[in-house]
Formats: sequence, structure tokens, C-alpha cells
Amino acid sequence: MELKKSVLIGLGVLGVIGIGYVIYWDYMRQNDREFRKKWTEKLRQAAAEVAKDRITAFVKKAVDEVSKENFPTDVAAKEKYFMDQVSNGETLLAEGKERHLDAALCFYKALKVYPNPVELIMIYQKTVPEAVVNVIYEMMSFEMNVRVGEISESSSLGDIRRGLFATKDFWPGDVIFDEQPIASALDPDLETGDYCSYCLKELSGDPISDDTDLFEAVYCSKTCHEKAMSEYATLLFTNRDKSDTESKESQLVHLVKSGNVKYPLMIARFLAKMVHEETQKVITGEEEEYSTWDHIERLRFLNVPSNDKETNEIKLLRELFAAKQIKAGEELRTSYISVGHRNLESRRNELESKWKFRCTCAKCLSEESTTEQSFIEEKN
Repeated sequence: MELKKSVLIGLGVLGVIGIGYVIYWDYMRQNDREFRKKWTEKLRQAAAEVAKDRITAFVKKAVDEVSKENFPTDVAAKEKYFMDQVSNGETLLAEGKERHLDAALCFYKALKVYPNPVELIMIYQKTVPEAVVNVIYEMMSFEMNVRVGEISESSSLGDIRRGLFATKDFWPGDVIFDEQPIASALDPDLETGDYCSYCLKELSGDPISDDTDLFEAVYCSKTCHEKAMSEYATLLFTNRDKSDTESKESQLVHLVKSGNVKYPLMIARFLAKMVHEETQKVITGEEEEYSTWDHIERLRFLNVPSNDKETNEIKLLRELFAAKQIKAGEELRTSYISVGHRNLESRRNELESKWKFRCTCAKCLSEESTTEQSFIEEKN
């Protein structure tokens, strides 16, 4: 009986406290503007978290679904598939926000068969609601295993505040993501006849060569040879006389080979490709809304990574590999040189010698500070 009485008293006290809190909360809600503001913000944040979790779950499921789909390979079939997906996406958009995720999936599928994904993304940015475009970005990031995020640590470059972060764990040798470059070139010491000069693949079987090529380039297929000739080789090397050492073509070859650098040739190919695109517009009469010209303004924001001059370098132009174990959430970094266990002075000397700049990254600044502190302690 005493136990029952104690329980009833306890429940009564809890009830009074609960009612008192409800009365207090309702009073604050009606009379305290700051309280209402904070409470509304909490509700908004909770709703945003729920929406974010819903989108994340949808993206994972959608990307998995797309990865298992057999996309058409025929040009006509691709065009029909693309038009169907875009039409479905537009229909779903018209049905309201509750169908935005399904619409994003349709637009993402259309992106998979479109010949110029960057161009299509730019079109989406102009014609599709921002929320839907953001979901498409999430799908692309999830598929590539990386995401763009804020850099927490301070940087010596004040204008760079974002970085690339892994969305899953990687082991050494794992492919993080792959993509096709706008322009590429083999390192001069890899122009040995072992790799295709256009797609950079290691050659197997009988390669296709061109006796008039000043770089003595070889190709893995007739397709690569024809693409190289049409996109840049014919324009860059109008004079193919190897005995004419005074020609501009021969001087470019000498610059690349004597300096053992690939970037002059890569830049030349990039510029030639832009001319090729403009020429094709005149020939076909088709005017694309976006082309390689539109990327020039963005190039000033890029840092061109490079690794040791070894065979694996050619893969870096198409695939990004993990050099060490990477945990999900870690920032992805590339290095101009091989770092290993080398000290600060050794790394900086090579950077200044080959790349003409003094590195002030977080790693170097941290080691520099430690070295200076050790020197002061030894001096004292």
C-alpha cells in the first residue's frame, strides 16, 4: 500500500512538473521573441537534417541503380534515351517539389549518355531548379567517391578554402575516380613506342605509327590516330620536314625534348583543340552553347598536379590512384614531387629547382616552425 502511494505521489509530481513546463513553454512562445526565433531555428534545422538524410539515402540507391543499368551504345539509341529521360524529368518537375528527387534521377541518367557532360551540367544550371541540380551533383560526387568541402586547416593561400574529400575508405592502389582530360601529352621520356600518344593506354598488339610525325608518336588504334590528326596534329605541324631545324614545328619539338617537359605540347594541343571545335561549327553548321573556350576562365583556379617521372604518371591523366590508405572524410592531396620520408630542405630544393616556387603548404610551414624552434633551443 505504501509503495502504491509513493508511486502515485511520484506520478503526480511528474505530472505537475510536465504541466508547469508546458505552461512555461507556451508563455515563452507567446511573449519572448528571442525564444520563438530559437525554437523556429531548431525546427528548421531538424527538418533540414531529415531532408538531408532522405536525399542521401535516395542518392545512394539511385547511383546503385544506375550503375547496374545497361545504357545504349548506338548513337540513335543514345539520342532517344537522352530525350526520353529529359522529357520524363521535365514532366516530374511540373508535378511539384515532392517529385524533384525522381526528376533529378532522370536528368542524371540523361547525363550518362550525353557526349559532353560539362555542357549539359551548364544547361541544367540555367533550366533546372537549383535544388534538383544539387541532387545531381550529389549523385556525381557519390559515383566518383569524392566531394567538395570546406578546408578546416588554415592555408597560406587565403583565396582557397575548399578541397576534395574522400567519401569512402581507400587502400593503396585503389582507383579513387577517373575522367577524360580535355588535353593530354605523354612525358617526353615515355614517348618510347610503348604508349598511345592520344589516349595514353599501354600498347598491346601492332601499334599504328606515322613516319612524318616529328615526335615519332604511335597510337593504339586507327581511331586514336585519326582523332589526334583532326584535333591538333594537322594544325600544329603543317611543316613535317624533319630536316628543317629552323621551322617553328621543329623548335617546339626541341623545346619539349631538350627540357624534358610535356606542358608546352599539352598547352599547344589544348589551343589547337579549341580551333578544331570552332572549325567543326563552320563545317557542320551546328552551334554548341558551350565549348572548350568556356573553360579558359576556370583554369586560373586549378593547380596542376604531377608525380615522379615513372610509368604510372600516364595513368594520372585519366585516373586518380590512392598512394596510401585514405579514410572516408580525409582531404585528397596530390604532390608536385615524391615526398616519402624526405626532409623539408630536400623537398623545397627540388620544388624551387623544377617548379620555380617555394612551397608554403601546411606541412612545410609546420616543419619549418618545428625546425626553427629546435634551432633556437640548441642555440640557447
